[in-house]
Amino acid sequence: HEFWQNFWGILNHRRETSINLVLAALFNIWTIVDTKDPKLRSVRIKQIIYFWIFFQIGFTLQDFLFNKLLHIQRASPSLIIQPVIKLSEILQNANIKDTSTHSFPGGHAFSLIYWASFTLISSPKRIGILSIIFAISLCIPRLISGAHWASDVVFSVLLALLWLSWTLYFPIYRMIIKIPTPSLPK
Repeated sequence: HEFWQNFWGILNHRRETSINLVLAALFNIWTIVDTKDPKLRSVRIKQIIYFWIFFQIGFTLQDFLFNKLLHIQRASPSLIIQPVIKLSEILQNANIKDTSTHSFPGGHAFSLIYWASFTLISSPKRIGILSIIFAISLCIPRLISGAHWASDVVFSVLLALLWLSWTLYFPIYRMIIKIPTPSLPK
């Protein structure tokens, strides 16, 4: 149906990623503005800055590891499964992402899930839950358009959660938000 073609086309537009970043930042700004306690606001600002920095590091490492170092070139379903309906052809818009020669791992899913997870940790519950819903709903369009395999997205979600775990247990994080480091048994 034409409505759904346009809907999925908009959600798979390459400029949509920029809009996602702005919306993600607005979620985090909402967290800061919504926090009335000055001490808690200070902690949340530090958390958000810390997580955004590690988000950039993680995304850069993921790209380096899988694309530059390992040279993984996995074609998306839309390049393998035939016949295929390409939204970019139907809507005559080359900026719609419906194919990829590097579909693994999904950078979109990694970014969204990492961001939503740290937002869940560093925000009031309602903002965190909305961020998770937002992230999951924006991972689905890449599957619908055929730009990624489901395994690309699942792996990226796991990779994002692994990276989040690492950033949470990195010593700098404990120093920033003043969490005492647990003593290890001898």
